[in-house]
Amino acid sequence: MQIVKLDEGNGPVPVVRDAGGRLITRAQLVAAHARQEAEYQQAVELRKKLTDGDTTATAQIVEQVSGQMRQRLVALGRHKTEVECILGKLDAKDAKTVTDIVARVTRRLDRRVTLLGQARDRTAAVLAELDAATEG
Repeated sequence: MQIVKLDEGNGPVPVVRDAGGRLITRAQLVAAHARQEAEYQQAVELRKKLTDGDTTATAQIVEQVSGQMRQRLVALGRHKTEVECILGKLDAKDAKTVTDIVARVTRRLDRRVTLLGQARDRTAAVLAELDAATEG
């Protein structure tokens, strides 16, 4: 983050520019800080209750985590069904499925080849610099 001056006709006003280039006013920062402080205090309080063995807090956490795990199981169940369907189509050599899989793998390989080529080229450049420094 960087402090910059912004002048919209009423004189320069300091604002913050974040890493993405967005401008953040003091009021926005104060509001964000207040939310962070509230979340922090809530987390500290819950941690203390759990550490102290508070049965109500423990029951709430167990219920919350159980709910999250149930949601994951449902999602995994749907995913398992989808994967089994794709496997069946691949085993049956379904043309559309095979084409889709080959296209997906080709896209991944395109990206991998690009990254590997860039890494290879960077290494070659460093080696060339080392060789030049050794010769000179």
